Parts: sequence; C-alpha cells; structure tokens
Amino acid sequence: MPLQFLQFDDKEFQIIMPNKAHEPAYRRRLTALIRTKFGAKVESDQTLQALLDCFNFYAEELEIAIREIKDVNFFVFVYLLHEDSAEISYLTQNTAEFPIDRSYFNLYRRILKLILQESCMINAISSPAPDKLWMDKHVSVIEKLIYLGDFLIMMVDAISEQKITDGSIEISLDSGLLTFQNSTAWKDFLPALLSGFAEDGRESLIEEGLEVHFNKKLKSEIGLDLSDIRSVMGTLNEKLHNMNPPRFVLLDELLKVLVQQASNDLVTPFIKGLILNKDNVASIRNAVEKPYLGKRIIHRPLLTLNIDGDECILVYPYSFEEAMNTFFQNNITLGKFPEDWKALPFMEELVKEFKQKHKDILEDPVEKLLKTFAVPYDRNVKVLFKQDHQHVSINLKPGEIDFIFLLGKKIFIADCKNLTKRYEMHGWFQDISKFANHGYNKKMEEKIAFLQKNSSLLESHLRIALKIPDLDIRDYSIQGIFIINTPTIYMLNGEFKIYTYHRFNQLLQGQDFFDRYIMWPRVNPSRRIMWPFIDSLKQIARQEAI
Repeated sequence: MPLQFLQFDDKEFQIIMPNKAHEPAYRRRLTALIRTKFGAKVESDQTLQALLDCFNFYAEELEIAIREIKDVNFFVFVYLLHEDSAEISYLTQNTAEFPIDRSYFNLYRRILKLILQESCMINAISSPAPDKLWMDKHVSVIEKLIYLGDFLIMMVDAISEQKITDGSIEISLDSGLLTFQNSTAWKDFLPALLSGFAEDGRESLIEEGLEVHFNKKLKSEIGLDLSDIRSVMGTLNEKLHNMNPPRFVLLDELLKVLVQQASNDLVTPFIKGLILNKDNVASIRNAVEKPYLGKRIIHRPLLTLNIDGDECILVYPYSFEEAMNTFFQNNITLGKFPEDWKALPFMEELVKEFKQKHKDILEDPVEKLLKTFAVPYDRNVKVLFKQDHQHVSINLKPGEIDFIFLLGKKIFIADCKNLTKRYEMHGWFQDISKFANHGYNKKMEEKIAFLQKNSSLLESHLRIALKIPDLDIRDYSIQGIFIINTPTIYMLNGEFKIYTYHRFNQLLQGQDFFDRYIMWPRVNPSRRIMWPFIDSLKQIARQEAI
C-alpha cells in the first residue's frame, strides 16, 4: 500500500511509499527528448549536457505538476505528512533500527519540502473536508510528485558526480528507454569510499546550548523567545483549526498577537525572518541546486499559503523545531541569518558571538586530543617567537595557523574548517570550491612556503612555544593538513590531506587513513588505488580507455 502507517511511542504516523507506476510515461518522453538532441548514443563528451537536460526536464515537470493543484486540502495534507516525518526523525535520531529504508525516508522528506515550498506560489482555494475518494486520488498525486522529485534529485547528484569524476556516468539508449549507470571503472567505487562517512558523521561536532543562549538574548531584547513563539502559534492553531468550519491563522493576526504578547515591535522583523512566501522562496531548480541559500522551509518554517486571497500561516511544532536546529547548526554559526533581522539592533553582535563559538567547537576538541596523546603543539599561532624577542607577526601574511604540532618526524601545519553539514553528492561538490576556489588550499600553500623558507625562525619558535630548547628540525618535513567538523567528498581527493575529527583521532593513534589503499575492482582486484583516490582512478580509467 502506498499510504502506510508507522508506529512509534504508541503513536501512529502516516507515510507515503514510492510507486513506480508513474515512471514509464515520463521516461518515454525524456528518452525521446534526449534521442532527438543527441541521436541513438550519448557520447562521453556529451554526458554532462545530457544530464543537465534531464535535470531541466524533471524540474519543469515537477513544477507543472505542483502548480496545477489548487485545493488547499492537498497542501495541508502534505504539511501534515511533513510534520509526521519531522517527528519520526526526532524520535529515531539515536536509534539504529528503522521500519523502512532510511535513504528513501530522507529522500521522501526532501520532496515534501519541495512541494511545500512551491505551494507559496499558488493561489489556493478552500474546499470541503477530504473523504476517502479524495484521499485515494491525492495519494496517487503525491506518488507522482515523489517519482519526479526522486529523479530530479538523482539528476543533480549525477551532474555533481560527473563533474567530480570527469566521466563516471554513462547514459544508454540501447534498451529503448534512457538508463543511467556507472562506467565499468567507476562501478560501486564512490559508494565504497563513502561508506566510511557513517563513522565520520556520528562523530561530527555539534555545538550544544546555542538555542539556550539565543533564547536568553531574544527574551531580553524583544520580550519573547522561541518557546514563547511556539506556544502562541500552538494555541492559535488549536483554537482556529477546531472551529467549525476550521480556518488558518492569518499573517496579520499572528503578528498582532505576538506584538501584544511581547509589548515590543521588534518581534515583527524577527517573525518576518521566519516566514516563507512567494517573495523569498527558492524556485524548484534553486532549491535543489542551491539548497543552502536560506530560502527553503528548512530555514523559514512559517509557511505562507494564499487561501481564497488571504495570506495564511501554516506551522506545526516539529517542523518549526527542525528548521530552528538547522538554523543554529548551519546558518547563524556561519554568519548567515535572514535579511529581515538586520532591523534588530542586537543581531549583528549575537552573530559574531555564535561565529566564535563555532570556531571553538572544532578547535577545542582538537586541542583536547593533542593533549590526550601528549603531542607537542601550539595553537592559534599569530606570532613566531625569537630568542632575541624580535618576534615576527604572521597574522596578516601568510596568516594565523590554527595548530602547529609535532608527530614523528613531521611538523604539521593544521587549519580547522567548519563546513556546512551535508548529506548528498551535490552538497559535497559545493565544498570543493571552498578549498579550490575560495582560497583554503592557496593559503595553506603560502603558509608552508613561508615556513620552509624561514625554517630557522620556525625552529626558534617551536623551541620556545613547545618548551623543547634543543629541538633540531633539520630532519623534519613540513606537512599541511585541514581538520573539518563533518565529512565531505573532497577529503578523499584534496590537494592536502583533510581529516574529520574521527580520522584525526586515528592519525594521532598511528592509523593514518590516507596511508591506506583500495584494492579495485572488488571482484578479482588488480589495482591499488591510493590517495588522492578519485584522481588516481581517473588516471587509471584514462589509461585503460586508450
């Protein structure tokens, strides 16, 4: 059955399972489109463009399919499904067992969000309460949207994978229908590499207590905190949804009640920063291609529905809580917050505090590990010490070094980088630019070059800072590394070695992940794939293609 019920904590939740019945019609149309443009075979140098065409096809079809729906009951139903999924996610966050495939569950949740975001653009109309006939019809509609959203997300990930690997995807028309697969050299290779991300993810570093600090500041400045706002919205929902006929909270109503409760007009720009509407929502394409811009329901949980010409707000507690958790971990700690909040005088200073907290969240545990394993180190190095006290500042050029430590006969130059926590190929692909294009690698190159050129200055500094007066570094090599808070695919292929907290812990114990190799292919292996893993396989694949 497509509509299933899951039981958790003596409570029943609804979830819609996938149905492949909608696939053939769309696949036939897409096949015809690709065949017309590229002929009977998509050549390897045409693959990326063909994938882009497939992405555009599914983005357009999903948008059309959502926008033809006008019944507000449909979007309320989707929101309730989303609320159920958010509560399930909360209840099972620390459990390994799950009654359905977790990868499908995560995909399903992303697609529900896409539907809800697009609903902001629709002039919905009220209609009678749903009956069984309505449910049967509209469950089928959601199945279709799940299929379209699944392929859309698959296409954007395939595009990113193709860019990362420069050739792992093959498109075939041989069977009469378009099919996507990995080339022989790449088959199962990336999944094998990414399988270790589960351990990295479990040890991802998360700052505790951010909401407490935020609420305290919010309460003192505008008279309400997040729990107060949740309570007001919950009371309004219960009152209005139980009316006969039921109705939704109007935006003006919500703002009026909150201003009265707070006795402070500053609550208005704060709430507006949490509202998702037609003026600030991401398009379907942007929501999938640029998911971290802050223009989705995961960032702005107060969903605007235009119902019979009235601007209404739809929100439930778990969806609200989920968005605020995302805000604390992936937004404000990186200096990102809604434009409306610039009207709040205290916000800029609060963001600075949170950015500093986020910097320490990685550096403090790294320092603790170094102490645990008795590794000589120096932290936040802005000045290199000299015996004659004519110390040399490196704060501006080549730049502060987060850690310098000695391990074996190596001097490690380590910079800590907090990345957005991501779960998919497309998100990981975006991380590459931070290192390659935004200067992380270049700055590391400059630091290493400076220290190699000024080795006597480095030796002097280490003798003083590490209290090793007879240290002689002539036989030491200098190695630059990055330490990150959450796994990303570039750490498998970076210009410099990139360690998660988990893998850094292993390094200090004498088990360097990057000294390993992969025997490939899995069946009858004939090659050793060394770090950088992806570039190594690229080179082998090119040689075998000649």
